[in-house]
Amino acid sequence: MTPPRYHLIDLSGPNPSAKFGLRSRLAINDAGTIAGACDDRAALWERGKIHFLAGPGTYAWGINPKGEVAIEDGKSGLFWRKGQLEALPIQTQPGERVVPRDIAEGRTVVGTTQSKGLPLGQAWVLKGTIFRWLADAAEARVLCPDGRVAGFAHVAHGDVPVVWQSNQIAWLPLPTRCKTGRVTAVNATGVLVGSAMLTDDDQEEGFPTRALRWRPGASPEILFSGVTTAINDRGWIAGHQTDAFEGVGAGGVLWIEGKKHFADDLIESRGHWHVIEVHDLNNKGQLVGQAFYRDELRAVLLDPR
Repeated sequence: MTPPRYHLIDLSGPNPSAKFGLRSRLAINDAGTIAGACDDRAALWERGKIHFLAGPGTYAWGINPKGEVAIEDGKSGLFWRKGQLEALPIQTQPGERVVPRDIAEGRTVVGTTQSKGLPLGQAWVLKGTIFRWLADAAEARVLCPDGRVAGFAHVAHGDVPVVWQSNQIAWLPLPTRCKTGRVTAVNATGVLVGSAMLTDDDQEEGFPTRALRWRPGASPEILFSGVTTAINDRGWIAGHQTDAFEGVGAGGVLWIEGKKHFADDLIESRGHWHVIEVHDLNNKGQLVGQAFYRDELRAVLLDPR
């Protein structure tokens, strides 16, 4: 399939100093509404306008099809819907904060906790008013269509991709060339994507990260060099090249039907723009991420023509 051509939209608009989308991962729903942060406040970008959702020190980490948003606030986390904020019913310890990672309809949210000095806290899931801890030293990243939760757990040799169902945890297989991995996204058909690190004796020139796909009933597949951040219902996969799971991106990527395309190559009249990361994509093929314009970092939307 020939990939679409894209028009790049600068999300900072006429005021680049606002710095929308530079302090948190961006998320986009099928309506084209983008969740992120602006001036250290959780915010939405919608049709060229920025709407603040909460006060200072907050970050929007996910948005569902209805436009509801999960927000990190340094405490128990927040749920935003139609202009109303409410605290997530999660009890934390002193010095611990809740970090939401994904949100579905019905106020279903997953995430982790973070404490100073600890690499990972506890994975959790909230479904309506029912809250459940999943595991220590773990992070819940995505909500699967069959009710499972996927993410990763930290073990002695590093991170391993996992799924939780009820009170059971199962490790996802990794390709033999990979030593550690994480799940980062899922689509409506249950296809999971994530990222892995090559084993020490299988290092190649270039990036040691590999984008992975787990299709139901199939072995895990290595797709390209880099990490994955999103998959839509058509099976398009977004990500970027980097040397670590949370490393700074060196080139945004769109993978379609077995072929990797650099975002830069898909943009009409790109000029001085260089897309370094793609954070999310929706079912319309819209991409959101970060790019350099000359030497200045901006948040961008890539809109298919």
